[in-house]
Amino acid sequence: MELTDHQIRLLKIVDSVRWGEADRLGEYEYVLIRRALGERDTVITFELEQAVAAMQARRAAGQLEPSEAPPEGSPERSPWLDTWMRNPLTGEAAPTLSQLLPGNV
Repeated sequence: MELTDHQIRLLKIVDSVRWGEADRLGEYEYVLIRRALGERDTVITFELEQAVAAMQARRAAGQLEPSEAPPEGSPERSPWLDTWMRNPLTGEAAPTLSQLLPGNV
C-alpha cells in the first residue's frame, strides 16, 4: 500500500501523540486528524489507536517525558514506517521512503 503525502503528514502528527507531545499541536493539526477519522481513513485510525495505546503504556510506567522521545525521522519515533512503507512480499522499503527523512516532508 502506498501512502499519500497527506497521510504521511497526518502520521507525523500521530507521532506527536505517540510521544506525549500533543500539547505542541495546534488547532489545524487537530482538525486534520478529526477529518481523517470522520472520513474513516483506516491508516490514520489504526495508527492513532496504536499511538494512544503506546502513550498510555508509557504514562502507566512513568516514562512519558518528552525528552525521551526519539528524534524526528528515526524509525523508533515512527513505527508506521515499517508497517506501511515496506513491500509485504519483499520487505524492501518503498521508493517514497526517502521522502520521509527529515526535511523532505
